[in-house]
Amino acid sequence: MLEIGEKVLYHLYVCKVAGKEKRNGKVFYKLVSVDHDGYSFKIPATHVTTSVQQLPTKKELKGYFDEIDMNEVKRPTALDMDRTLKPILDSFDIENWLDVYGMLFDERKKAVASGKMVSQKVQGYLNNMEDKIFNLAAYVFENPVDEVKDQIYDHLDRITSA
Repeated sequence: MLEIGEKVLYHLYVCKVAGKEKRNGKVFYKLVSVDHDGYSFKIPATHVTTSVQQLPTKKELKGYFDEIDMNEVKRPTALDMDRTLKPILDSFDIENWLDVYGMLFDERKKAVASGKMVSQKVQGYLNNMEDKIFNLAAYVFENPVDEVKDQIYDHLDRITSA
């Protein structure tokens, strides 16, 4: 069960548990995003175990970044990208997300290095993932989003191919 005021992850959004209500005999929690202008979500208490995660500690999140393995994820073709990546992204598993993000970052880096443009699909996935990853890291590390973004880019530049 969640406690009012507790900070949790819901679909990789950092949220504060803002309330609990009962409707038609079912319990719902209201979660409010702390980093997206107050997005709010109402989730059934029965979904808490599958949809809500505890926030990682600084040490845990740093470990996830240090262990990014972009080769862990099969590099999809443009045609099967959604089929390959969607189940991973729908899991909202931080470690898997970061592996996918590292792989997509590497794809963008290779495209830029060869003078090509990255596909709109890859860029769309990157934009969506970066929003969540940068805000999560900024919250956990207690640093501004731009500073965290620069640190993550620097780290990924070091561990990806050229």
